[in-house]
Amino acid sequence: IPVVALGEGQNLHLDPRNLSSPQLHLFEASASGQKVKFIVQRTPDQIVHVAVASCRACYRNRSSHYAKNNELICGKCEEAMDFESKGKQMRANHCALVEIPHSESDRDVAVLAHDVLAKAATLSQ
Repeated sequence: IPVVALGEGQNLHLDPRNLSSPQLHLFEASASGQKVKFIVQRTPDQIVHVAVASCRACYRNRSSHYAKNNELICGKCEEAMDFESKGKQMRANHCALVEIPHSESDRDVAVLAHDVLAKAATLSQ
């Protein structure tokens, strides 16, 4: 899956009609020399998810993660990562994608570069 690199400090705006389930979209936000990959995906239940392209536990190994069959695979664990949704029971010993706040309307899915970088900063600590 190709990575779409956004301009320095650029926010992402997508037409939700271009998000077909379960296609995975990979982006890279950058600001102040930092670069963070994140994903956008509409799941079969029609929910749009936005997440850092890594889990908490394996963030140090994020360069080895890869996409396969519309799933993000952990390069360390070799398992598909799940979205870290509120109220959803995670599978044991499974990598959870860290979700990023975003806004949605009928015509726009917006992800702020600041939110992507801020969420990633909490993972690298």
